Amino acid sequence: MLCALLPSLLLLCIGMTSSVTVIPECQKRLEIMQHAMQTQGIVGVMITRPANHEYFTGIHSEFWVSPTRSYFLIIPATGQLVAIVPSIASYFYKASPCVAQVHETLGMDLDEADLVSIAAELKHPAGSTGSKFGAELGSEFAMQIPLRDFLRINDMIASAGHAFVDVSANLKPIFAVKSEEELGSHARACACQSRALEKIPELVHIGQTEREWCRRVRAEVLLSGCDEAPYIACISGSGGYDNIIGSPTDRVLRPGDVLTVDVGS
Repeated sequence: MLCALLPSLLLLCIGMTSSVTVIPECQKRLEIMQHAMQTQGIVGVMITRPANHEYFTGIHSEFWVSPTRSYFLIIPATGQLVAIVPSIASYFYKASPCVAQVHETLGMDLDEADLVSIAAELKHPAGSTGSKFGAELGSEFAMQIPLRDFLRINDMIASAGHAFVDVSANLKPIFAVKSEEELGSHARACACQSRALEKIPELVHIGQTEREWCRRVRAEVLLSGCDEAPYIACISGSGGYDNIIGSPTDRVLRPGDVLTVDVGS
């Protein structure tokens, strides 16, 4: 699956018939990231945000909507990726050519052995002291793991004389520069949404609530070829509207109303 992306924001996804073109894309992203790491003396980066897992591995999972599991992807300065992930998701990581090693975790809470494994994978290529490890610490990023687990891993790293640094400045330029394949994904997603938006005069009628016509617009976006439409804001008002980011309400459309539909791109 390829997705239309803005930095740190998944907009619209459109499926692919083959994953063959995904792997070269992920490998190129990894090489660019590793070059930046080597330039800055960063020996390992810990990735926990699902969107960033997908970006570097090509793996997409509906299970990521659950906040009850932690996923760790270790990017070494050289070589392939290492994943420390729940056993329920390990199949996908083992099947990915981008991932060299997979360690399985059990249950919702990480035990001491899991945390030791994560710290060990980070420290494996490090020097004796003073090595830098990256994490998603900057603006537009967030770590999708319990804070207590990050603090425990940080303590393990610090005890060996190492430290975490923010790598958001490394990630943002990679996300911002699109490959030909990513540009094609953008174009296909935008074409799907355009077909859906052209049908709004047929979908929206006086007497409908905002919830009703927003559901019809979302359904039309999906029927037009998108696999996901996670952001659709539908707002209306008499003579105008008072915001552009709210969720639809039970307000009934009346003659003279002005409405806006934002599908996120």
